[in-house]
Amino acid sequence: MQRILRAFDLQMLRSVVLLLAASGLAAAEPKSDPDVAFRAEVKQFATATKRQLVGWGTARLDGTSHRYRFAALVATGKEAIAQGLEAVCGTPSHSVACRGAYLVEQAPGKLWVIGFSDNRWGPTTPFHAQDVDPGKEPTFDVADEDQLVHRQMHNHGTEILGMGFRSGKLAMIEIHDSNRQGDDDRVCKSKTSCPDLAKFTYQLVDYVHITVAGPFKTAADIREPAPPDEY
Repeated sequence: MQRILRAFDLQMLRSVVLLLAASGLAAAEPKSDPDVAFRAEVKQFATATKRQLVGWGTARLDGTSHRYRFAALVATGKEAIAQGLEAVCGTPSHSVACRGAYLVEQAPGKLWVIGFSDNRWGPTTPFHAQDVDPGKEPTFDVADEDQLVHRQMHNHGTEILGMGFRSGKLAMIEIHDSNRQGDDDRVCKSKTSCPDLAKFTYQLVDYVHITVAGPFKTAADIREPAPPDEY
């Protein structure tokens, strides 16, 4: 009799679970946190490329209220030179280690990599870079800017680049260059069409080498282009 009652109780329990599931009252499977998932991809990318994470968070990269996750990573192959500048990447043997990168998530499973020369010709200031102690992570920022604002020096002056998305494609939004050959200031005001970041050409600057790769599903899938010739 006890066996019959246990079987009956088990059948009743199964029926209740099925009814709850059909009515939507059953406990849903916990959803993964997209911020946590992105951070995991960033850490994997940093380890694989031997770069240091200095900033990450979200920003409105298409000019709307929609937020995109980003991370800024710097090169770890910098070395001091005698010209009185900060540590720079200055020898051919350090060409790969001289490339910093932004990892940008356009959507879950759609990662882009924007590579840049890191301290090759002088100090570089990546977007929302923080002073991070070894072994610690930067704060995950909620950035107000509607573009990645990248600053760097080069052998002719200083440069500020604004990069974001337009119509689902990475684009150059602004360029402001203080240059001994003449200033170069360009702003794209279109909300739908701005110059393709991967194909953008510079009129005055010789040593700004932006590369674009993607989209990739995961960090493990990322394959960056070979570093440009900067020597």
